[in-house]
Amino acid sequence: MAGVGFRITVQGAERFLKMLEQSEARVHHGVVNALKEGVAIVRADAVLNAPHVSGRLRRSIRGRVEESRLLGASFGIIGSDVIYARIQELGGEIKPVHAQYLAVPLDAAKTPTGRTRGGPRTFPNTFVIRSRSGSLLIMQRHGGGIRPLFALTKSITVRGKHYMERALESNRPRLRALFGREVKASLQAP
Repeated sequence: MAGVGFRITVQGAERFLKMLEQSEARVHHGVVNALKEGVAIVRADAVLNAPHVSGRLRRSIRGRVEESRLLGASFGIIGSDVIYARIQELGGEIKPVHAQYLAVPLDAAKTPTGRTRGGPRTFPNTFVIRSRSGSLLIMQRHGGGIRPLFALTKSITVRGKHYMERALESNRPRLRALFGREVKASLQAP
């Protein structure tokens, strides 16, 4: 069999490999710095994107950087410990757990800022009616008249707001540039 052979000699290969070994720690440090800055950027936008009535969800959004020796990786985490954060992000169906119906507050049961004044049992002089359309309503006798406080329903479907996903997606180009800059700077460091 006929063939052609060739040989490549790289001058300075040992020096290059030594430089790579030394730069590993600098690159890791650069990546961790980029992660910290990236987490702060995405977290700030997630806070702005989050739905808010009381502000509790927005105040609960946190970010941190973790390093896993087992996985040999560093990663950023942004999230909330508020119980309704997941359903606000992804959407889903809410069903009653300890009752037959969910009580959905109507305008008369809310403050001007949209917060509920209390649960159905906290309002005096209430009774339940079935509306012409078949809906169940908790009504209240109030000032010589009646007003609807809550609608009763078997379940509610919440559309996902994707406030965290939108924060990440809108910042992808900025994050790429940030990581590129940090890694480049760490490789060029003496």
